[in-house]
Amino acid sequence: MSPGDTAEVYGPLGHFLLDPARPTVFLAGGIGITPFRGMMKYAADTGDPVERRLLYSARTPEELVFRSEFDALSRSSPQLRALYTVTRPADSSTAWAGRVGRIDAEWIREVAKHLPNPRYYVAGLPEMVEETVRLLENPCGVPPGDVVFEMFRGY
Repeated sequence: MSPGDTAEVYGPLGHFLLDPARPTVFLAGGIGITPFRGMMKYAADTGDPVERRLLYSARTPEELVFRSEFDALSRSSPQLRALYTVTRPADSSTAWAGRVGRIDAEWIREVAKHLPNPRYYVAGLPEMVEETVRLLENPCGVPPGDVVFEMFRGY
């Protein structure tokens, strides 16, 4: 293509689309953060007033991709909040004083407790997604219809 050419674009397609009407809890592991960057940025850019929470887990602080961007979005849009955890802080050259461990049921319940009827989005490696979806169903008691997930294979 050349500058000025016309292109036809279809979409968005698929099932992993932001529900504009419901509060949201995004649960990301590693590279699974990618779709949530666009959703959070869209919410900030459009002035979306709906509460959005991001729980993001990576091995080390250096692997928290887009962290500075999420922090800036959280500061500029009070309805958006990004929270982080790392699973291997000892493997990092950067000091980590934040939460350590995987995303767990207690953390999910704590973050979601004030959100009315939230929708949950999960993205990451298959093992992370499967484990998190199980946590949402039991012990968290989230109905399967309120959970949308995307697995990133091959990493």
